[in-house]
Amino acid sequence: RVGTPGGEPHQRLAPWEWWEDEASRPALEQDRALLEAADGAAPLDVGLGDPQLYYVCTRKRLCAAVRELLVVHRQTLDGLRDLDARMTGQWLSTNTGNTASAGLGIASAVLLFTMPPVGIGLGTCAAVASGLTFAGDSIADYANLSSLRAQLSRDAWNAFIAAELAAEWLRAREALGAAMPAPTAASAATA
Repeated sequence: RVGTPGGEPHQRLAPWEWWEDEASRPALEQDRALLEAADGAAPLDVGLGDPQLYYVCTRKRLCAAVRELLVVHRQTLDGLRDLDARMTGQWLSTNTGNTASAGLGIASAVLLFTMPPVGIGLGTCAAVASGLTFAGDSIADYANLSSLRAQLSRDAWNAFIAAELAAEWLRAREALGAAMPAPTAASAATA
């Protein structure tokens, strides 16, 4: 399939990159809150060449990003709580509609034998109530799923950024360890 995710019609998308549901497709430019927090805490290029300064900069960047990641996680948890409340209301509405259509269907079946015109009318009402319940439930599922995907995508995106910053911090830590002189027997005895 050919897609235009970046305004580039020549770009071919792999099957896993294709979203039939455009509302749930992750935005091409995710929010950059974690990266901005990390860049605001310490620029990374300042410490290049100096393992001690590089380690300090990567530590500050990681700490700032993790604090911002907590904000994103809280937003995700708030979104999940809100989704839970909406799904509870949807569940109640759907069950009420299903119960009403089932009751109308049973009444229709009984009245078909005693008063056929009323039974047919109730049967039609049962079918309409069931169809409306199904349609409402499907629309609500679609809307809820789109917002859930968007928030979970944002959360995962930021978690990957934090993981990359943690990997950068570990590399700086290893570089700092490699730059430190190896302890000698005399220095180990005095420590």
